[in-house]
Amino acid sequence: MNQVRMQVTVVLFALCFIGNISLKAITMESFSDEIEAKPTIEISLKNADDNFLIKTVTDDSNCSTVQVELRSPRGIGAATLRRLEKNWPDALVIRWKIQGLESIRMTIERDRYEGFVENQNLQTHWSKRTDNGDAIALKPTDDAWCDISIIGSVEGHTPKIPLQKDEWFELKVPKQWLANQPETIRFEWVDFHR
Repeated sequence: MNQVRMQVTVVLFALCFIGNISLKAITMESFSDEIEAKPTIEISLKNADDNFLIKTVTDDSNCSTVQVELRSPRGIGAATLRRLEKNWPDALVIRWKIQGLESIRMTIERDRYEGFVENQNLQTHWSKRTDNGDAIALKPTDDAWCDISIIGSVEGHTPKIPLQKDEWFELKVPKQWLANQPETIRFEWVDFHR
């Protein structure tokens, strides 16, 4: 069985320009006697009352997954992730503590993806915007497809919108979106029940 080493994330706060908060996440090993800080990503949030937690998990094969958990009291927000190293982590997961996902926009360099989760059947929809503004619908079989799942449900409970207290929307960023190692990823969200 692979042993997973959890890393502790420490967040340093620094105010940036008006209306935005820039927060730098620094990852620190929790299992060594000497703790070595190593920057991974930084995040800028649009709303001062939004908050986040960044967790990094590294497995025995040295593959790292960075999880960004966002809480958005207003239900409408935006954030920008910036990589501080040469490459993005092996996997990037974004979680929202909101009740419904009316819309999500992801901007990665010139690519813009728009998605939402249906209230009734929890089906995910994605489209990619072209340079001239047209929307091209994506299918689950496309390389650029991104599943949005609901996590934290109690066993036997079928998730539904509005999400319950311990449930989160989870998006695993497709490797294709990060293939060119973009400097930033910008995303915006709107909660159905804001």
